[in-house]
Amino acid sequence: MTPYKKGWLFFILMNLLKWQKSKVNATFTVLCQNPIVRASFGEDIILQCQLDPPIDATDMEVRWFRTDYLDVVHLYWYNEDDYLRQNIAYRGRTELSKTDLVTGTISLYLRNVGFTDEGKFICLVGSEKEAEESQIEVKVGGE
Repeated sequence: MTPYKKGWLFFILMNLLKWQKSKVNATFTVLCQNPIVRASFGEDIILQCQLDPPIDATDMEVRWFRTDYLDVVHLYWYNEDDYLRQNIAYRGRTELSKTDLVTGTISLYLRNVGFTDEGKFICLVGSEKEAEESQIEVKVGGE
């Protein structure tokens, strides 16, 4: 099975699991402590969310996206970054901290912020059993 087909299969299974489970049965949640990140045009920023409890996310899928799950800002799965699925507008501009994953911290570095980066970013973390997400709002100003 190709990685592309595995991705679709994973997507479908994760959504089925998400619809069937209740939050009471979740083994972790994803929290963004700073729900709004302000940036100046051209600045580098860090988008960050945290697993609670702080478990190792190294072997999980970590997906940052905007409004569409398949419109990827950054994708890490099968223990590596997947730049083939990444939206071309973000190529060469993102980096996921692998050392932070061990402590359940999901840190995405976004370089050279532009006005098109303003808006919602969703951090989704998925294991074989569940997927949880949280969101951050990026506000871009002058300077």
